[in-house]
Amino acid sequence: MKNKKIICGIIIAILIAVIIIGIIAIKNNKKLLSKKNETNTKETTIAKATEHEIYQTVRSENNWAIDPRDPKNLLKLDGILLKIKVKSIGDAVFLPKTSEMNDPYRPYTPVKVEIIQNLSGKDINIKDNTLYMCGGDIKLSEYEKSIDNVDKQRLGIDKLSNTEKENKYMRIQMEYSYDLKENNEYIVIINSIGDGRYQIVNGGYGIFTIEQSTLNLKNVLTNKTFKINDLLNK
Repeated sequence: MKNKKIICGIIIAILIAVIIIGIIAIKNNKKLLSKKNETNTKETTIAKATEHEIYQTVRSENNWAIDPRDPKNLLKLDGILLKIKVKSIGDAVFLPKTSEMNDPYRPYTPVKVEIIQNLSGKDINIKDNTLYMCGGDIKLSEYEKSIDNVDKQRLGIDKLSNTEKENKYMRIQMEYSYDLKENNEYIVIINSIGDGRYQIVNGGYGIFTIEQSTLNLKNVLTNKTFKINDLLNK
């Protein structure tokens, strides 16, 4: 009898232990699911925050004095070859007039970068580690500062509320526009536009990726490849 009681006690103890372990496991699973849901919610929120509504797209064409598809021509415009990593990309803005740049009707997109290597070796001091690209998405509240009342009426901007102007964007698209990707590395050709600011020369025509197999530069628009030493010995 004593042995049977002992065995029964052991079995009951084991069952209780199994039940307790099961309850703890269920609670832990609920916590993990809750954390996953919280993470997914944060990611969704971040993704939504980066989206914005395009009101209209304005396309601009250029008349070229030189062929911008040849990077040697871009380097002749006091161009500097840099290897960069893109950190963040902001809303397009109108830049102040300088002795080297006076284009009050074209916005420029600021691109925060990490400078990995100055391949040209020229001394530069880039203000706020920010490069600029002509064109991009600009808030209507900023864009309307560059146009007169006739254009505001023609575009329907005069009928929008201030809140709508803050939340809608005008997309200024150049024939050489290119969307850089955050955290990606590129080789770019830049030149000065005054006051410590530098632009990527002619947008995508001045942007390259590195082919890992050959270490040649590949232009992001034309897909043409170039030997880096040929560009440095222009």
